Amino acid sequence: MAAVRFCSACGAQLRAPPPVRCDRCGTSHWLNPWPCANGIVVDDERVLLARRAHAPWFGMWGSPGGFCELGEHPLETVEREVREETGYEVEVTRYLGTWVDFYADDPGEPDAGVINVVYYAAVPTEGARGRVDP
Repeated sequence: MAAVRFCSACGAQLRAPPPVRCDRCGTSHWLNPWPCANGIVVDDERVLLARRAHAPWFGMWGSPGGFCELGEHPLETVEREVREETGYEVEVTRYLGTWVDFYADDPGEPDAGVINVVYYAAVPTEGARGRVDP
């Protein structure tokens, strides 16, 4: 994620990273955290993990999840992200918690704040295996 450098209203270059007000049109810009949702998918005594194909944390293992799309409920995000990353269709069974975190190898990186809005426990549905998004 890159720091905001240009005004979203008029396109003028901002004099500093957010929080900042655009000198040309007066629009305020903020570094707001990005909402995310992850699925802790359990099948009997096994937990489903996905190996990261991109930075940050390339090659490491973690729970499937990602950023909420505009207007998307975190429950929908969990189902979509698990399907895209692993090919499994899941049913969310319960809410586990909310965490404030950073989505970067370096937490000091601009615009790296995230709110892992919800981690949900989920189970694969009948005939759940699908196609993985490369």
